[in-house]
Amino acid sequence: MAKRDTRVTLHSLDRKLDSSLSRLAGRLDGVDTRLVGVDKRLDGVDKRLDGVDKRLEAVDKRFDEVDRRFDRVDDRLDRLDAKVDVKTDEAKRHATVPFEATRQEIQQVAEGVASLDRKFDLLAERLPPVVEDVELLKAAFHGLDRRVIRLEDAP
Repeated sequence: MAKRDTRVTLHSLDRKLDSSLSRLAGRLDGVDTRLVGVDKRLDGVDKRLDGVDKRLEAVDKRFDEVDRRFDRVDDRLDRLDAKVDVKTDEAKRHATVPFEATRQEIQQVAEGVASLDRKFDLLAERLPPVVEDVELLKAAFHGLDRRVIRLEDAP
């Protein structure tokens, strides 16, 4: 009987195992179906990413072109800056000569003004006595004028 019980138990276990394996196979089939769907979706995402990658490559090429254009503009600005420096230096050299000549002329005018100031100071020092002399001469002339008029009027 032990053999029979063992056979029943094995047979029962075999059925349970078959049932469990069938359910597991069904679940695995469901998982497989889902994975196939996920795989299809991932293929779609992969295609989209390929498109994005191509667009990014195009953008990268545009940025490279923009960089080259900026480099050309930068080179042109450097050349222009050098030309401006040369022209500025040249203008400074040309302007320095007239400025120095003007400075010398201004110095001469200043010296002339200083000389005139000294002459006016000397003249101002001499002027009061001259004014007094003129006043005395006026008074004397007035007195002489009266005498001449009297002499002319006398018979």
